Amino acid sequence: MKKVLALLASVIFSIAVLAQTVTPYSTANFSAVFNNTVTADAPVQNTRSVANAYTSNDGTHFEMVTFRVVDHDIPVDYTSSDFYANNSQNGGWVIDPTVTTEKLYQGHPFTYTYMTKTVDGIQYALRSRYIIVNSREAIFIQMSSPAADSNYDYWENFENTLSIK
Repeated sequence: MKKVLALLASVIFSIAVLAQTVTPYSTANFSAVFNNTVTADAPVQNTRSVANAYTSNDGTHFEMVTFRVVDHDIPVDYTSSDFYANNSQNGGWVIDPTVTTEKLYQGHPFTYTYMTKTVDGIQYALRSRYIIVNSREAIFIQMSSPAADSNYDYWENFENTLSIK
């Protein structure tokens, strides 16, 4: 009976994941499938880079892909992805070092982080993958939601749709 209930719960969860709204989105630099309508934010320029962010929100999960171009060469290795990961702890986000990993995605080095932050008594989770595309380009893919809704399968469903061009 327990196996039947576990199987039924698994099927219901799979249907719920598949039933979410999906929006394929493509630029000259990447494509991904978001959870709702995608908004292309105005480019943000600072003294050393320009970042273009693409966001989506289904009411619970906020998804974002940021394409960043820097004005100087950066190492195409984990020192660069770690730099972005370690400098992303602004606004009260705290990295959980037990889940930080370094791997390759489509041949590009990346650092994965899981961060938390409490706002008005609600704990939020932010999952991020900081990918170094080449010596001048980086892509950040992120998902934020209340920690209670921060399902790793939902995250994987989003992050694994990213295709770097």
